[in-house]
Amino acid sequence: MIEKVDLILKSLREREEKYKELQIQSSKILSCIETLKLEKLKHDPIASLLNIHNLWLDKKHHSDSNKISTKTNKGQRIFLKTSGSILNNKKNFQHLEAMRYTLMDFKSGAICSFIPKNACTNLRASFALSNGFISSLEDVNWIHKNNTSQNATELQIQNADYTFVILRNPFWRITSCFIDKAVGDINGNEVESYAICKDLHSIDENKTTFEKFVENLYFNQDLLQEDLHLKRQGDFLVLTDYDDWFSVESYKSAASQIEVSCGISLVDTRSSSSHTTFGYEKMHMHNAGELKISELRELKSKNIIPKYESLYNEKTAFMVSSMYWSDIYLYILKIGMTSEIENLLTMASTYAVKLTNNNL
Repeated sequence: MIEKVDLILKSLREREEKYKELQIQSSKILSCIETLKLEKLKHDPIASLLNIHNLWLDKKHHSDSNKISTKTNKGQRIFLKTSGSILNNKKNFQHLEAMRYTLMDFKSGAICSFIPKNACTNLRASFALSNGFISSLEDVNWIHKNNTSQNATELQIQNADYTFVILRNPFWRITSCFIDKAVGDINGNEVESYAICKDLHSIDENKTTFEKFVENLYFNQDLLQEDLHLKRQGDFLVLTDYDDWFSVESYKSAASQIEVSCGISLVDTRSSSSHTTFGYEKMHMHNAGELKISELRELKSKNIIPKYESLYNEKTAFMVSSMYWSDIYLYILKIGMTSEIENLLTMASTYAVKLTNNNL
């Protein structure tokens, strides 16, 4: 009996600590959301914004952002992770990591930063075809073993005639990762990244839900650095600015513009890839965030997945907003506000108010 009481007390203390942390975060994110509404994105704090992961910690971003030009009058490109740093480039691991996620087209010299879960398979395959590394999509698996084979150097990036990057709605990116990697492939085509995800996040298909997945991330944010598919998008950017900023949500228009700008024809690898939700019927489901992975796998076997927005409630919207605030801000700055993001920020704000007022 004493042991049971001790366990209950321990659980209550842990809950109390988590609740206090949520309250602290709620006041911060409320401040961020209000700042976003009031300023209406007049500033572009891209350089300072992407060097940190929590916008609210950057007290000087309003004044500092205007001091850093993303390009000089001569069109010089500025490297994001080296600007303002005194580190030797060989020891600047943020810069080196971002360089590993560049692609160079040998013919046009075009440069792309690719971000996991942001049409990155399409991008790598398209560059590989253009560069002659593969002859058809039958060889698409080559890209998974040669992620750095098409990397650009600093000189090539500086001299590039054209650079671009594809962003993704941060709320949809994490849901895509969950449905793809955590729920997994029901046809037995699971690759190494599935096993890594399940091990890293302690996935239990009879217990893990989207809500529990997000909550685990929120209270263990080191996992964001360990899982490439959940790492913040800003970490993959090598430049302070690109000639074009595209979004996964407007992929078709992005593909057209990229072909016009540098001649690269983006291929669609989804039909030959197991890690995609392409082809599934997306249905609105009430409280889909509470469905266990085993239940989601059953839906997948019927070629059905929940609509991404169905997975969210006020709590998960708040937690994702808090974890990915810099990515959300970046997306709105470069792509624009969407009704989906606005709705989810409103949900996050509502939850934050409840926390602040002790109404949960």
